Amino acid sequence: MARHKTEAINLRMSPEMKATLRLLADREHRTLSNMIEHLLIDYCERNAIARPAQDCAGAGPQARKS
Repeated sequence: MARHKTEAINLRMSPEMKATLRLLADREHRTLSNMIEHLLIDYCERNAIARPAQDCAGAGPQARKS
C-alpha cells in the first residue's frame, strides 16, 4: 500500500484513557498514532462504515479497500 502524506491532529483525553491506549499500543508494538488509526479502521470495518480515501493520483475520495 502506498503511503500518503499524513496530517496532524491534536486531541485531549484523560490520563487513564491515554494509559489504556499506551498499553494497547505497546502490546501490539505500535505507536500511539498507529494504534488510534488501527482502532478507527477496525471500528469502521465492524460497523460497515465506508471510509473516504484518495487514490494514488489524489483525484478524490473513494471507498477504501483493505
